[in-house]
Amino acid sequence: MANRFQKLIFSLSAEAPVLIILAILWMIEKSTWKNPMKIQWKIPVLLFAIAVILLIAFNRFFMKAITSLSVMEVSGSDYECIDGRLVAYVVTYMLPFASLALGDVTWVVLGIIILLLMLILVFSDYVAPHPILFFQGFHFYELKIDGLASNYLVVSKKQIRNIKEIKKVSRVFEFLLIRLE
Repeated sequence: MANRFQKLIFSLSAEAPVLIILAILWMIEKSTWKNPMKIQWKIPVLLFAIAVILLIAFNRFFMKAITSLSVMEVSGSDYECIDGRLVAYVVTYMLPFASLALGDVTWVVLGIIILLLMLILVFSDYVAPHPILFFQGFHFYELKIDGLASNYLVVSKKQIRNIKEIKKVSRVFEFLLIRLE
């Protein structure tokens, strides 16, 4: 099972596209038609670099997780495809563009809220579907495993059409499993 630092990378890398959009937005807001090259480039480059570092760290962690985690056999009683929850991520990716209309955003308060959300995600057992995995061809399923009280998030490269198809998984986090077949 992965540790808290890897869960932090998992959670932060899901927001890497927001950093890229913020970098683009910064360049749009700070440039003018008269002086398109006279923009403050340090912040957009920093945001883009952080996003790339997070994505690289996430890909290394996830590929290692697929190959090195222990395999366990499960039998499920019910499942549901939850790929649709990724719509919330698309909305959050577009939210920074709202700041074009909002002039006075308190960035300190927004930063504190984001920090609190990240701490909650890292130290709680909740795991959200990861949009980067979806773009890599993975699908997300909520699985009810026989004999256990809670539902698990299962990440699978193949679409699941029958509950009997889910036999072997690896546990990444407490409630995140990767289907190996």
